Amino acid sequence: MSEEDKIKLHEQQARQGSADALNSLGWCYEHGKGVGVDLTRAASLYQQAADKGDEYGLYNLGTCYEVGKGVGVDLKRAASLYQQAADKG
Repeated sequence: MSEEDKIKLHEQQARQGSADALNSLGWCYEHGKGVGVDLTRAASLYQQAADKGDEYGLYNLGTCYEVGKGVGVDLKRAASLYQQAADKG
């Protein structure tokens, strides 16, 4: 499956509410896999996954807040997100 096909699949699944797809699509935007790097979009997608309780979305959003990827640095928010992710296992 090509990178473009993977992105299309993730986008379709994300529209259907898949937290895993939102997180995966965020990773693609963070790392420029199949799409251009867009850290703001990545953080937004991680936020949507986190809002659905996805532990990977919580962790990845925490990383964004820790280092300022697509959002301002906020260490308290990062720590809270990391804790929420850890609590989920």
